Amino acid sequence: MGLLLIASAGRERSQPEPRPVAVAAPAVAERAAVIGTTSATPGGQQPLPPHDGTAIDGGVLLDAAGNVVPASGLRRLFEYFLTGLGRDDITGLRARLALALREREMAAAAVAQTLALFDRYVEYRRVLSDLPTPPTGLLASDPESLRAAFEERYALRRQILGAELADAFFARDEAEDRFVMESLALSKRQDLPEWQRQQQLALLEQQLPDDIRAAREQSRTAIVLQERTEQLRQANASEAEILRMREELLGPVAAGRLATLDQARSQWQQRLDAYRRERDHIVTAAGLSEADKQAAVDALIEQRFNAQEARRVRALDRMDQGS
Repeated sequence: MGLLLIASAGRERSQPEPRPVAVAAPAVAERAAVIGTTSATPGGQQPLPPHDGTAIDGGVLLDAAGNVVPASGLRRLFEYFLTGLGRDDITGLRARLALALREREMAAAAVAQTLALFDRYVEYRRVLSDLPTPPTGLLASDPESLRAAFEERYALRRQILGAELADAFFARDEAEDRFVMESLALSKRQDLPEWQRQQQLALLEQQLPDDIRAAREQSRTAIVLQERTEQLRQANASEAEILRMREELLGPVAAGRLATLDQARSQWQQRLDAYRRERDHIVTAAGLSEADKQAAVDALIEQRFNAQEARRVRALDRMDQGS
């Protein structure tokens, strides 16, 4: 199986993937073409503003016969080009996609297949946009409304895209949506004791894809870590005690990284506080014009911070002035 890669950039919601790797089918040469890390400008075209300075995301997976294989990376590729809507129409975006594929030396048949799938995806998005959107509050409180919305979109995807493409594009999203839907229904069950609800919730979670389960576990760990750290700090615990708690929860390596991060944050805050004291002294000084005050503050920033830090400090100052 060959892989025509169109770079690997940002990740779309619910579709994280490992770094793409080209896989060769037996007796078929592996081939991968990758656009560089800057925005693609097929045929010398100027990049659209949403694409300027970015890398094209997603890719096209080909089988041993050179046919396009439905995969989530293909959806990311389509979504990347569709972010240009408003700056170009669908016809123009389709032409940009086609040119990008041809410049990667993709066979004409595979280009045609990719564009046909793009057309189906665009049609799905068009029909989806025409569906009435239930109020968010209703979906969050009514399991049946949530289920009806889910089933409507599930059916629409398979009607327009076909089962294979819909599964490749949306299986992960749908697994997560099912979990949310079933969890909400479970939370409304008054006939179950809390321990049984938690037990069934754990069973539901086991049905999620591995990466979603891992992300949920990381999120829970982060919440527990934050709560315990705050409790210890409020109790005036020592840094050694906080480190021990973190080692028990995360292990020594991650705990050590957090301790280093805490120290760096503390040092940054001390430097920032010292700068602000001097800045406030300057801006409240009598006998200086506004221009002189600004020049003195600029000189203070340049003296105390490197270029990257200076940008951050100025951004924080603007936020302070805005509030």
